[in-house]
Amino acid sequence: MQSNSSLERQPQLTEEAKSFPLSYGQQAMWFLDQIAPQSIAYNIYTTVQISSELDLEAWHRAWLQIVERHPILRTTYTQHEDQPIQVIHPYQEIDIKITDASAWNLDYLKKQILTETERPYNLETGPVLRVHLFTRSSEEHIQLLAMHHIAGDMWSFDILLNELQILYATEVKTSSQADLQIIENSDIYNSQTDNSLSLPKLSYTDYVSWQTEMLSSSQGEQISAYWHKQLIGELPVLDLPVDKLRPNVQTYSGSTHIIKLDEELLSRLRKLSELEKTSLYRIFLAAFFILFYRLSGQEDILVGCPVAGRSGNKEFESIVGYFTDPVVLRANLGENPTFRDFLAQIRRTVSEGKKHEDYPFPLLVKQLIPERDSSRSPLFQVSLTWQEHRWYDNSQKSSLVMSPFLIEGHQRGSAFDIDLAIIKLNG
Repeated sequence: MQSNSSLERQPQLTEEAKSFPLSYGQQAMWFLDQIAPQSIAYNIYTTVQISSELDLEAWHRAWLQIVERHPILRTTYTQHEDQPIQVIHPYQEIDIKITDASAWNLDYLKKQILTETERPYNLETGPVLRVHLFTRSSEEHIQLLAMHHIAGDMWSFDILLNELQILYATEVKTSSQADLQIIENSDIYNSQTDNSLSLPKLSYTDYVSWQTEMLSSSQGEQISAYWHKQLIGELPVLDLPVDKLRPNVQTYSGSTHIIKLDEELLSRLRKLSELEKTSLYRIFLAAFFILFYRLSGQEDILVGCPVAGRSGNKEFESIVGYFTDPVVLRANLGENPTFRDFLAQIRRTVSEGKKHEDYPFPLLVKQLIPERDSSRSPLFQVSLTWQEHRWYDNSQKSSLVMSPFLIEGHQRGSAFDIDLAIIKLNG
């Protein structure tokens, strides 16, 4: 059994659609989509398990509210006078599906989820968000959230799941007073009033305006000067030993493998973190650089590290959109440093990079590499991402019982030679 988004329609609004310019990150996504419209390299998704009775009508209404709250989920992309623009619609049909998966085994379920994540998006028609619920029993459901990267990032998924927990509870007519009190006391964004969420004060287009103004200011000039100094001269290209010839044009094909770190190793790493007064992230990053030094023999190495990109602005933290941006971190392993000395170098490099993270990566590429190598990603070929499921910290406070549902399988889309994602589930 499968049903689409016909449970309830949003009311048709009378406002006309409005168009706005794109952020630099969105411009890059649009450009890549024009080159390879069937590519799935920038399809992003997350899956969660819902372990509770689910009121499907309330669940569906909650998603309708979420789409109404965030204009970027009602946005399509096109060109006007040879410039890409985003068009915000007052209403857009939502791609919501409910599938009866009660007769499926776990392997087949995971295969179907991955197949769903690999459907290309049409940015000109939308929608850019897909919600698919796979129901295994009355108290077990797997919820897939998928979107094109032009409309969001992993932080955005946290926002959507947090809001779903709150809005679902308000929609359930049988919610107990105790549940409502829990919601009132929840610290999720601290923005709800009378058991509901107030609308975000800003939208993604406000961020686009902020970015434009910042880049034309003295702050933008200072950040630009920093990165041009860091990446001056001939940039190293990481030459990894591979078993196949590199194609002349990047295909974005790849696969995903999941490895769970054992508790003993994590305990030792935490002790090292305390001893060196640094974060686990910096320790993993240092090890990442050393790995590629050993594989390639190169001493000067570039690694891309995505950052949240929300500029420490609290009002940006509750907005769905494509904020994340990679910073290019450069490390040198010449003169055979000890691990402790190299870790200190990484600590300084990360701190400086975060201070200057607001410079758009696509703009930096355009300025530093006017002639692109179509066989590789620009500036860096390997990436390290640190992810946390912030929504999970609040999941115990909601009547909607959710937990992460990781899929060990293959995803064909990959933007880099190697992209290591370290995911902190909880705790």
